[in-house]
Amino acid sequence: MNNLTKIGFTIFLFCFSLVFANNERGLTTKPFAEENSYIAGTARTYTPPAEETKKNKRDTAFNRDEWELIDSLDVNTMILEGKYAGVYFDNMNPTFVKASNHDELIPESKAALEKAPAWMRADLEAILSQLSTTNQQIWAGLINDAYDPYIDEIAFSIAHSSVAYLEEDYVYPELFIENAHLIYDIDGDLNYVEVIDYGTSYNDENYYSTTRYWKEDTHGILQQIEVPRDIYYWYVVHPKI
Repeated sequence: MNNLTKIGFTIFLFCFSLVFANNERGLTTKPFAEENSYIAGTARTYTPPAEETKKNKRDTAFNRDEWELIDSLDVNTMILEGKYAGVYFDNMNPTFVKASNHDELIPESKAALEKAPAWMRADLEAILSQLSTTNQQIWAGLINDAYDPYIDEIAFSIAHSSVAYLEEDYVYPELFIENAHLIYDIDGDLNYVEVIDYGTSYNDENYYSTTRYWKEDTHGILQQIEVPRDIYYWYVVHPKI
């Protein structure tokens, strides 16, 4: 058989297969005849043996007095847009470790956070972490060089100023110092108001200041009123720039 004949025969087989490929093959075994079938038996119902009731460990009361504290971590931070902050447990040490993609603070900024009141540290950290290294040195240095009773007023003003303002070349850091000193200077000139300091940076990490003033009621009786802490810092301390 020559090559031409082989090719023609192959084409014929291929076409023949295409013609019958779409036909259903149907049942390829002999049909099952029900009249010739019979039931040989029935299956028994299987009932699995009852499992032994396991005692729930949670039912046992914990005696926490016998627990041993391995580590603890206090985290108070503001999470900026596009950033994250959290903690994880290091099994090798074992200790809790902070995990964050916030920009690193320089040593001067960390020292300023420790010196500022604890209740404003998160806001102050959020601002300082967005400043350049040079500007961190400037503004953190302002807090580190300050002394009681002016530290909290200066720190609050920095913590609640915009990053854009603190990064500008025309800004005067001395403004924050003068602003804090003027509050106490004016206090000495006004008989109806006084600045009250609760704690200092040395003996209370939650130290703060506020004002107390005399008010005459409708009956002519003088009453001494103390301004809430946040009102004092936002409306007396914070500079209107």
